[in-house]
Amino acid sequence: MWAIGVKYLRGVCVATDSGQWAKAEWPPHASRLFMALAATYFETVDEGNKSSDERRALEWLETQQPPRVFASDASMRVEHASRRAEPVTVFVPVNDSTRADQLFADSRSRQPRHFPTSIPDDDEVFFMWKGNLPEDVRSGLQRLATNVSRVGHSSSLVQVWLEADVCEDRLGEFRSCREEWQPTEGDSSAERHFRVVAKAEGMLRLCEDNYNRAGIEAFVDLEDAIKAAKGKNKKELKDKLEAQFPDGTPRAVGPPNPLSVGYARVDGSKRSLPTSVFDDDMMILSIAEGPSVSLESTLQIAGALRKRIHDAFPDRKSPAWLSGHEPDGSPTERPHLAILPLPFVGRRHADGHLLGIALAFPRDISVRDRGMALRSVFEEIDDGDESIRAIRLDLRNYRRLRNETAQLQLVREDRLTPPLSLRASSWTRACSVWETVTPIALDRFPKKDRNKERAAWRDEVAGIISQSCVNVGLPEPWQVHVHHNAFLEGAPKALPKSGGFPLMPTAESGTRFQVHARVEFAEPVVGPITLGAGRFVGYGFCRPNFNQCRARREQQ
Repeated sequence: MWAIGVKYLRGVCVATDSGQWAKAEWPPHASRLFMALAATYFETVDEGNKSSDERRALEWLETQQPPRVFASDASMRVEHASRRAEPVTVFVPVNDSTRADQLFADSRSRQPRHFPTSIPDDDEVFFMWKGNLPEDVRSGLQRLATNVSRVGHSSSLVQVWLEADVCEDRLGEFRSCREEWQPTEGDSSAERHFRVVAKAEGMLRLCEDNYNRAGIEAFVDLEDAIKAAKGKNKKELKDKLEAQFPDGTPRAVGPPNPLSVGYARVDGSKRSLPTSVFDDDMMILSIAEGPSVSLESTLQIAGALRKRIHDAFPDRKSPAWLSGHEPDGSPTERPHLAILPLPFVGRRHADGHLLGIALAFPRDISVRDRGMALRSVFEEIDDGDESIRAIRLDLRNYRRLRNETAQLQLVREDRLTPPLSLRASSWTRACSVWETVTPIALDRFPKKDRNKERAAWRDEVAGIISQSCVNVGLPEPWQVHVHHNAFLEGAPKALPKSGGFPLMPTAESGTRFQVHARVEFAEPVVGPITLGAGRFVGYGFCRPNFNQCRARREQQ
């Protein structure tokens, strides 16, 4: 088996359904992917080179059976006024008018256009075929995929790659948070119809013929020659133009209509993967106003937010799943709210500053109960233009923050394309390799001497972390690596020395030992993952590392 992966870099897919202009196409059809590859071929490969690997790859691909499609659920962008699932109407200037009064930008008329947009739960889609790839096809498809910049509208920016050998573990990852669509035997069992390029030998050639580049360029060259010619030569060229193009200017038309094939979802295609006790549907709060806050201030920010939440309840008696304490004041044994930092880490030039905060809820707490409990925490703030609902945190009592008189203002993240760190999927997507953003505060102090028995100490700490995974409902890790430095770029050291994280205090006025870790599971697990004694206040928070996951898979 082999596959082509498509990642929507903006987190949206702008594509119109072939049958309804007001409806967005999701999942993307295989013919749309083929046309994107074909467009890349025409733009990057010399048209006269009919024997290139890229052309052979496309001619081979157009004869294959329809692929399986793995795509998550998606919502449709809506107009804010009506909240209905209708495409936003945009008035666009006409660019191809030849009227004199339409040649200047200020005077051009504007026509209504619609750009139906899907917002997928997961921004990666996979198209998978059976069989093996011939070597020349593999190299051609690889080069084409690398150069594809969009699939669908020009705003649907993508990264495309080829996976030449898909093993069973990788297939399980495809299914982990996506639905699997398979071609059906007949229309009676089809849920939807997808456009495909299958068993359609000659589709690439038809695209070339319809575009008619050679005819259009020949017509333009003759017209230019006529303008420059004189006398008898000019008349001969006019006669040649009329004879060669009796119907006038040659036209370029769109690609031929592809074949429509019935598809149906495979029951149980969303494989049930191990999850922690926390729901992956986190509430994302972005920092709208306030000083720049570093990741080392996680404990202070979490403490301020917890105080703000509990102060919103009469006598500060919040539910046990929010406070972590029973009505009598004793610690609850059930999972409760975790306050997690969302920093800029794991990428080039990452500096670890906070972009927002995530609230991770226990899985057994309904969405309604969450909203009812937190509605009094938000307050109406008039910023001059409109009234917004936000949470204000008083930072004056936190000495580690640079500006002691400032406040942080947190608002619900609702932008169409928020930064990656403010997308829940960046912290929850199924992966087998997870790395700590904030250090794990160990549940108990290691007994081994770190200086005299370093290997034994590492094994003991790895065992403590493994048990922490089990404590939050995850399987025991396959391997745990520990270090005082972070594995992710932009995350500070685990200990206060040299600008690292402050030590987490204990109830007995002591502190806990802290380490960074890379935790590897035997199979993908779903986040959020937060481990150790500080898991409810932002310590031990992990981020999936898909590059490490891919490298590990290639080594196996």
